[in-house]
Amino acid sequence: MARLGWIVAAVLGLSSGVVEARPRMQPPFERECLKPLTSAALDACIQRWAKGAKVTRWAPDLEVIRLPNAAVYLYLKSAAHWRMIYILGDDHYELLATSATTVAKRPAKQIELGHVVEIPSEHASWFRERVVLVCDDVFGCRSGVTACTVMKRGRATETFRGRLDVRDDGSWVVVGDRSKTGVMCRSR
Repeated sequence: MARLGWIVAAVLGLSSGVVEARPRMQPPFERECLKPLTSAALDACIQRWAKGAKVTRWAPDLEVIRLPNAAVYLYLKSAAHWRMIYILGDDHYELLATSATTVAKRPAKQIELGHVVEIPSEHASWFRERVVLVCDDVFGCRSGVTACTVMKRGRATETFRGRLDVRDDGSWVVVGDRSKTGVMCRSR
């Protein structure tokens, strides 16, 4: 009987079609301007690969680069080099706070971003999240969502509030109860 179940599962699996994973094609700007660059080299990279890009300085060590094709990147200056730390999905992010922290007893920078997006399929609905990035020179940058709210017609239909727990070994996790959230906040 177990063998019959395996055969049925195999036949159903074969008849469902083949799913092929394809890597995301990296745009030339991401490919060429990802590595740490001096200010002059970053300017040259923008001129070569992203003519017409708009650069906005959020803080002395944070820049947002908006490409003409709507791609948006966040850069952090560490020592004398700029490096791409986050690909912003759209132009609806804002800098909420920056602070010094430590990761594995090394100095690091914590960056908090707010992100608000209108949900087009629902009347008077929007989605808000707080994205936290922790960046250092050894582990690089990691991101997590510490807060999420979905509003529909003036009511919060989903909500999550958590906190960032950074451990001594360099790992970290967002701590909080997501069990009462819906699909949008639970998957963040």
